[in-house]
Amino acid sequence: MRCLHWWILVHFLFHNNNGFYRSNCLELIRLGGTVDQIERLIGPVDRVEKEWYAYTKSLKAEYGLR
Repeated sequence: MRCLHWWILVHFLFHNNNGFYRSNCLELIRLGGTVDQIERLIGPVDRVEKEWYAYTKSLKAEYGLR
């Protein structure tokens, strides 16, 4: 299940809002992905987490999953 969580997070970072986070996500991966780097390159973890959860829920609804 953990692998799925990482997959959907990367999918969110690459595809949410027409790839808004994509270029910073690539830099984040290159640097190693610490919390400080996430907050500098992507944004506050609390905000990103809420956006990620909403994105996940929208995909579940789109594909009829619970």
